[in-house]
Amino acid sequence: MMTITRRSVVGGGLASVLGERISRAATPAGMVEIPAGDFTMGEGQGAHRVYLDGFYMAKYLVTNAEYHAFADAAGGVRLPRYWRGGTFPEDKANHPVLWVSWNDAQKYCAWRSRESGCAVALPTEAQWEKAARGPQGFRYPWGNHADPRNLNYNGLCARTYGLQVTADGQVPGWRDFTGTAEYRTLVDRGGYTTPVDAFPQGKSAYGCFDMAGNAWEWCVDWYMQDYFKLADAGRNPRGPSREQADEVNRAAEHGKCKVIRGGSWYAHFSSARSLYRQETRGPEAGYHSVGFRVVING
Repeated sequence: MMTITRRSVVGGGLASVLGERISRAATPAGMVEIPAGDFTMGEGQGAHRVYLDGFYMAKYLVTNAEYHAFADAAGGVRLPRYWRGGTFPEDKANHPVLWVSWNDAQKYCAWRSRESGCAVALPTEAQWEKAARGPQGFRYPWGNHADPRNLNYNGLCARTYGLQVTADGQVPGWRDFTGTAEYRTLVDRGGYTTPVDAFPQGKSAYGCFDMAGNAWEWCVDWYMQDYFKLADAGRNPRGPSREQADEVNRAAEHGKCKVIRGGSWYAHFSSARSLYRQETRGPEAGYHSVGFRVVING
Protein backbone atom coordinates (compact mmCIF):
# COMPACT_ATOMS: atom_id res chain seq x y z
CA MET A 1 0.00 0.00 0.00
CA MET A 2 1.49 3.32 -1.06
CA THR A 3 2.10 5.94 1.61
CA ILE A 4 3.03 9.60 1.29
CA THR A 5 4.58 12.21 3.52
CA ARG A 6 2.29 15.17 4.17
CA ARG A 7 4.60 18.06 5.07
CA SER A 8 2.43 21.16 4.91
CA VAL A 9 0.35 22.63 7.69
CA VAL A 10 -2.24 24.57 5.71
CA GLY A 11 -3.44 25.04 2.18
CA GLY A 12 -6.23 24.09 -0.24
CA GLY A 13 -7.98 21.74 2.18
CA LEU A 14 -4.82 19.64 2.55
CA ALA A 15 -3.95 20.56 6.15
CA SER A 16 -2.08 17.88 8.06
CA VAL A 17 0.39 17.43 10.89
CA LEU A 18 4.02 18.05 9.93
CA GLY A 19 5.71 14.85 8.86
CA GLU A 20 2.61 12.71 9.30
CA ARG A 21 2.56 9.65 7.06
CA ILE A 22 -0.85 8.94 5.64
CA SER A 23 -2.00 5.92 3.69
CA ARG A 24 -3.38 6.73 0.24
CA ALA A 25 -6.26 4.43 1.19
CA ALA A 26 -7.39 7.08 3.69
CA THR A 27 -9.21 10.25 2.64
CA PRO A 28 -6.76 13.16 3.09
CA ALA A 29 -7.76 15.80 5.63
CA GLY A 30 -10.00 18.49 4.21
CA MET A 31 -10.96 16.40 1.20
CA VAL A 32 -13.93 14.25 0.25
CA GLU A 33 -13.74 11.07 -1.77
CA ILE A 34 -15.48 10.97 -5.14
CA PRO A 35 -15.64 7.27 -6.05
CA ALA A 36 -14.87 5.85 -9.46
CA GLY A 37 -17.84 5.27 -11.72
CA ASP A 38 -19.97 6.83 -14.39
CA PHE A 39 -22.56 9.60 -14.24
CA THR A 40 -24.66 11.64 -16.62
CA MET A 41 -22.90 14.88 -17.53
CA GLY A 42 -24.58 17.80 -19.27
CA GLU A 43 -28.18 18.25 -20.28
CA GLY A 44 -30.37 18.24 -23.36
CA GLN A 45 -28.48 17.40 -26.52
CA GLY A 46 -25.23 17.43 -24.57
CA ALA A 47 -26.25 14.85 -21.96
CA HIS A 48 -23.88 11.87 -22.06
CA ARG A 49 -22.48 9.20 -19.79
CA VAL A 50 -18.99 9.78 -18.44
CA TYR A 51 -16.74 7.40 -16.53
CA LEU A 52 -14.27 8.94 -14.06
CA ASP A 53 -11.56 7.30 -12.03
CA GLY A 54 -11.87 7.97 -8.32
CA PHE A 55 -10.41 11.19 -6.92
CA TYR A 56 -10.50 13.46 -3.89
CA MET A 57 -11.94 16.95 -4.00
CA ALA A 58 -11.34 19.72 -1.50
CA LYS A 59 -14.28 20.23 0.81
CA TYR A 60 -13.78 24.00 0.63
CA LEU A 61 -12.60 26.66 -1.77
CA VAL A 62 -8.99 27.79 -1.30
CA THR A 63 -9.08 30.60 1.27
CA ASN A 64 -7.20 33.87 1.53
CA ALA A 65 -5.19 32.46 4.45
CA GLU A 66 -4.20 29.38 2.47
CA TYR A 67 -3.18 31.42 -0.55
CA HIS A 68 -1.14 33.69 1.73
CA ALA A 69 0.78 30.64 2.97
CA PHE A 70 1.60 29.81 -0.65
CA ALA A 71 2.65 33.37 -1.43
CA ASP A 72 4.93 33.48 1.61
CA ALA A 73 6.55 30.14 0.85
CA ALA A 74 6.87 30.42 -2.93
CA GLY A 75 7.82 34.08 -3.29
CA GLY A 76 7.25 36.19 -6.37
CA VAL A 77 3.53 35.43 -6.39
CA ARG A 78 1.14 37.98 -7.88
CA LEU A 79 -1.17 38.90 -5.01
CA PRO A 80 -4.93 39.51 -5.29
CA ARG A 81 -5.61 43.17 -5.96
CA TYR A 82 -7.78 43.66 -2.85
CA TRP A 83 -4.93 42.66 -0.53
CA ARG A 84 -3.09 45.53 1.15
CA GLY A 85 0.45 45.52 2.49
CA GLY A 86 1.00 41.98 1.26
CA THR A 87 -1.95 40.44 3.05
CA PHE A 88 -5.71 39.96 2.92
CA PRO A 89 -8.38 41.97 4.78
CA GLU A 90 -8.43 40.98 8.44
CA ASP A 91 -11.99 39.67 8.33
CA LYS A 92 -11.50 37.54 5.20
CA ALA A 93 -9.00 34.88 6.29
CA ASN A 94 -11.54 32.08 5.86
CA HIS A 95 -13.18 33.54 2.75
CA PRO A 96 -12.35 32.28 -0.74
CA VAL A 97 -9.38 33.95 -2.37
CA LEU A 98 -10.35 35.92 -5.50
CA TRP A 99 -8.42 37.67 -8.28
CA VAL A 100 -6.24 34.59 -8.85
CA SER A 101 -5.71 33.81 -12.51
CA TRP A 102 -5.98 30.28 -13.89
CA ASN A 103 -2.24 30.37 -14.53
CA ASP A 104 -1.52 31.34 -10.91
CA ALA A 105 -3.95 28.71 -9.61
CA GLN A 106 -1.89 26.17 -11.53
CA LYS A 107 1.24 27.42 -9.76
CA TYR A 108 -0.54 27.01 -6.43
CA CYS A 109 -1.37 23.40 -7.35
CA ALA A 110 2.23 22.68 -8.34
CA TRP A 111 3.48 24.10 -5.04
CA ARG A 112 0.88 22.16 -3.06
CA SER A 113 1.87 18.98 -4.90
CA ARG A 114 5.50 19.45 -3.88
CA GLU A 115 4.54 20.23 -0.28
CA SER A 116 2.08 17.38 0.16
CA GLY A 117 3.49 14.62 -2.01
CA CYS A 118 0.06 14.37 -3.68
CA ALA A 119 -0.94 14.98 -7.29
CA VAL A 120 -2.83 18.22 -6.60
CA ALA A 121 -4.61 19.85 -9.54
CA LEU A 122 -7.52 21.96 -10.58
CA PRO A 123 -10.57 19.77 -11.27
CA THR A 124 -11.56 18.88 -14.77
CA GLU A 125 -15.02 20.11 -15.70
CA ALA A 126 -16.27 16.52 -15.48
CA GLN A 127 -14.81 16.07 -12.00
CA TRP A 128 -16.37 19.32 -10.88
CA GLU A 129 -19.81 18.41 -12.20
CA LYS A 130 -19.81 14.93 -10.70
CA ALA A 131 -18.80 16.32 -7.29
CA ALA A 132 -21.49 18.99 -7.51
CA ARG A 133 -24.36 16.75 -8.64
CA GLY A 134 -23.68 13.84 -6.30
CA PRO A 135 -24.51 10.17 -6.88
CA GLN A 136 -28.18 10.99 -7.58
CA GLY A 137 -27.43 13.61 -10.23
CA PHE A 138 -29.15 16.50 -8.44
CA ARG A 139 -30.07 19.73 -10.18
CA TYR A 140 -28.44 21.75 -7.39
CA PRO A 141 -25.67 20.58 -5.06
CA TRP A 142 -28.16 20.10 -2.20
CA GLY A 143 -31.02 18.50 -4.18
CA ASN A 144 -33.53 19.18 -6.93
CA HIS A 145 -35.39 22.10 -5.36
CA ALA A 146 -34.37 25.71 -5.88
CA ASP A 147 -33.60 27.40 -2.56
CA PRO A 148 -31.78 30.78 -2.56
CA ARG A 149 -31.14 30.38 1.18
CA ASN A 150 -28.54 27.70 0.47
CA LEU A 151 -25.82 29.83 -1.10
CA ASN A 152 -24.13 33.18 -1.40
CA TYR A 153 -25.30 34.71 -4.68
CA ASN A 154 -26.02 38.33 -5.65
CA GLY A 155 -29.32 38.32 -3.77
CA LEU A 156 -27.45 38.14 -0.47
CA CYS A 157 -25.42 41.21 -1.30
CA ALA A 158 -28.46 42.97 -2.76
CA ARG A 159 -30.46 42.71 0.46
CA THR A 160 -27.60 44.21 2.44
CA TYR A 161 -27.57 47.23 0.14
CA GLY A 162 -31.36 47.63 0.15
CA LEU A 163 -32.12 46.21 -3.29
CA GLN A 164 -35.28 44.27 -4.07
CA VAL A 165 -34.91 40.49 -4.28
CA THR A 166 -37.84 38.54 -5.73
CA ALA A 167 -39.18 35.32 -4.22
CA ASP A 168 -37.33 33.27 -6.85
CA GLY A 169 -34.01 35.01 -6.14
CA GLN A 170 -33.89 37.57 -8.94
CA VAL A 171 -32.42 41.06 -8.38
CA PRO A 172 -34.05 43.54 -10.80
CA GLY A 173 -31.78 46.44 -9.80
CA TRP A 174 -28.48 44.59 -9.86
CA ARG A 175 -27.14 46.03 -13.12
CA ASP A 176 -27.71 49.59 -11.92
CA PHE A 177 -26.08 48.79 -8.59
CA THR A 178 -22.89 47.59 -10.29
CA GLY A 179 -22.39 51.10 -11.64
CA THR A 180 -22.36 52.77 -8.22
CA ALA A 181 -19.49 53.94 -6.02
CA GLU A 182 -20.73 51.57 -3.29
CA TYR A 183 -20.26 48.62 -5.59
CA ARG A 184 -16.77 49.71 -6.66
CA THR A 185 -15.75 50.05 -3.03
CA LEU A 186 -17.14 46.57 -2.34
CA VAL A 187 -15.08 45.06 -5.15
CA ASP A 188 -11.96 46.88 -3.96
CA ARG A 189 -12.41 45.18 -0.59
CA GLY A 190 -12.70 41.67 -2.01
CA GLY A 191 -16.39 41.47 -2.85
CA TYR A 192 -19.32 40.16 -0.82
CA THR A 193 -17.78 36.78 -0.08
CA THR A 194 -18.66 34.66 2.96
CA PRO A 195 -16.64 32.11 4.97
CA VAL A 196 -16.18 28.90 3.01
CA ASP A 197 -18.12 26.91 5.61
CA ALA A 198 -21.02 29.37 5.94
CA PHE A 199 -23.65 27.32 4.06
CA PRO A 200 -23.63 23.72 5.31
CA GLN A 201 -27.22 23.31 4.10
CA GLY A 202 -25.98 23.94 0.55
CA LYS A 203 -23.18 21.40 0.41
CA SER A 204 -23.24 18.64 -2.18
CA ALA A 205 -24.18 15.06 -1.42
CA TYR A 206 -20.47 14.20 -1.42
CA GLY A 207 -19.85 16.91 1.19
CA CYS A 208 -18.34 19.79 -0.82
CA PHE A 209 -19.28 23.32 0.31
CA ASP A 210 -19.92 26.27 -2.02
CA MET A 211 -20.35 24.22 -5.18
CA ALA A 212 -23.02 26.85 -5.76
CA GLY A 213 -22.19 30.46 -4.99
CA ASN A 214 -19.50 32.45 -3.15
CA ALA A 215 -16.88 32.20 -5.93
CA TRP A 216 -16.78 30.84 -9.46
CA GLU A 217 -14.32 27.97 -9.70
CA TRP A 218 -11.61 27.43 -12.30
CA CYS A 219 -11.60 24.12 -14.12
CA VAL A 220 -8.68 22.68 -16.10
CA ASP A 221 -10.64 22.64 -19.35
CA TRP A 222 -10.65 25.06 -22.23
CA TYR A 223 -14.22 25.93 -23.20
CA MET A 224 -15.97 24.21 -26.10
CA GLN A 225 -19.73 24.30 -26.46
CA ASP A 226 -19.91 20.84 -28.04
CA TYR A 227 -17.33 19.28 -25.72
CA PHE A 228 -19.43 16.12 -25.53
CA LYS A 229 -18.47 15.32 -29.13
CA LEU A 230 -14.78 14.93 -28.32
CA ALA A 231 -13.23 11.50 -28.69
CA ASP A 232 -12.48 11.14 -24.95
CA ALA A 233 -15.77 12.64 -23.75
CA GLY A 234 -16.95 9.35 -22.25
CA ARG A 235 -13.93 8.45 -20.13
CA ASN A 236 -11.82 10.70 -17.91
CA PRO A 237 -12.25 13.69 -20.23
CA ARG A 238 -9.92 16.68 -19.97
CA GLY A 239 -11.75 18.88 -22.44
CA PRO A 240 -10.58 20.20 -25.78
CA SER A 241 -7.08 21.31 -26.69
CA ARG A 242 -6.55 25.04 -27.04
CA GLU A 243 -6.74 24.60 -30.80
CA GLN A 244 -10.10 22.81 -30.51
CA ALA A 245 -11.57 25.30 -28.03
CA ASP A 246 -14.19 27.82 -29.12
CA GLU A 247 -13.21 31.44 -29.57
CA VAL A 248 -15.42 33.22 -27.05
CA ASN A 249 -13.47 36.27 -25.85
CA ARG A 250 -11.16 38.31 -28.04
CA ALA A 251 -9.51 39.82 -24.97
CA ALA A 252 -8.33 36.40 -23.82
CA GLU A 253 -5.45 34.29 -25.09
CA HIS A 254 -6.17 33.84 -28.81
CA GLY A 255 -9.82 34.32 -27.90
CA LYS A 256 -9.83 31.05 -25.97
CA CYS A 257 -11.09 30.79 -22.38
CA LYS A 258 -11.14 28.38 -19.48
CA VAL A 259 -14.32 26.98 -17.98
CA ILE A 260 -15.58 28.34 -14.67
CA ARG A 261 -18.39 26.69 -12.76
CA GLY A 262 -20.59 27.18 -9.70
CA GLY A 263 -21.75 30.81 -9.55
CA SER A 264 -20.56 33.45 -7.11
CA TRP A 265 -21.45 36.32 -4.78
CA TYR A 266 -21.84 38.45 -7.91
CA ALA A 267 -23.82 35.97 -10.04
CA HIS A 268 -27.57 35.51 -10.38
CA PHE A 269 -29.36 32.58 -8.79
CA SER A 270 -29.77 30.61 -12.03
CA SER A 271 -26.01 30.04 -12.02
CA ALA A 272 -26.48 27.87 -8.92
CA ARG A 273 -27.61 24.96 -11.09
CA SER A 274 -24.93 22.30 -11.20
CA LEU A 275 -25.39 22.02 -14.98
CA TYR A 276 -24.88 25.74 -15.63
CA ARG A 277 -21.86 26.27 -17.91
CA GLN A 278 -22.41 29.61 -19.59
CA GLU A 279 -19.42 31.45 -18.10
CA THR A 280 -15.76 31.43 -19.12
CA ARG A 281 -12.68 33.55 -18.38
CA GLY A 282 -9.27 34.05 -19.94
CA PRO A 283 -6.51 32.19 -18.08
CA GLU A 284 -4.08 35.10 -17.79
CA ALA A 285 -6.11 37.44 -15.56
CA GLY A 286 -7.72 37.33 -12.14
CA TYR A 287 -11.35 38.29 -11.62
CA HIS A 288 -13.42 39.78 -8.81
CA SER A 289 -15.69 36.76 -8.40
CA VAL A 290 -13.48 33.81 -9.45
CA GLY A 291 -11.66 31.54 -7.02
CA PHE A 292 -10.76 27.86 -7.09
CA ARG A 293 -10.61 24.55 -5.25
CA VAL A 294 -8.34 21.59 -5.81
CA VAL A 295 -8.50 17.85 -6.35
CA ILE A 296 -6.07 15.03 -5.67
CA ASN A 297 -5.73 12.57 -8.56
CA GLY A 298 -4.17 9.16 -8.75
